[in-house]
Amino acid sequence: DFQAETCVKLGNASNGDKAGMTVYMDYNGHYDVYVAKKGGKWVVGTNYTFGPVNHVEEVTVNSSKVWLRLTGNRSQYMLWYSTNGTDFKQVGTGDARFLSTETLGNFTGIMLGLWAQSPSVKGYADFEYFEYKEEYQRICHHPHSQIATFRQIGGNGHFKRHRSSTGNTQTGANGQIDE
Repeated sequence: DFQAETCVKLGNASNGDKAGMTVYMDYNGHYDVYVAKKGGKWVVGTNYTFGPVNHVEEVTVNSSKVWLRLTGNRSQYMLWYSTNGTDFKQVGTGDARFLSTETLGNFTGIMLGLWAQSPSVKGYADFEYFEYKEEYQRICHHPHSQIATFRQIGGNGHFKRHRSSTGNTQTGANGQIDE
């Protein structure tokens, strides 16, 4: 089981600008949760892409700044958002088997990622942090947690990693880590 979370704010946004998080298998298989400017309003949306099928759902929110969360287990991925960083609402669920090697072929496993797009090239996304937590059971059924938190240092694309409970070393954006 895992949880990934970020806080993103769209700046200088025009209609069509979006930024969010993805559970990504490949171009033909991914689940996304995002904030976007659409029709002069802010929306939080989900996008499910599976081969030629693409399904989008959106809800109106009152801010360009939202917290996004992905959670998952062996059978499903859940997509969440919050407008205050505390109260999260689930906006979607995707079946994990559709983002698998057995279904789509090629690469083994999924990736979690941040993304942004702007047709106007003037818009930008400011991701305040990216946090990943993984929980699993050892064979002898003793619970164990592993937490890796990355915090952005200024606006330079570098991230600072906070120590995990296991002390494992991980890298951040472009392999740049300040410990």
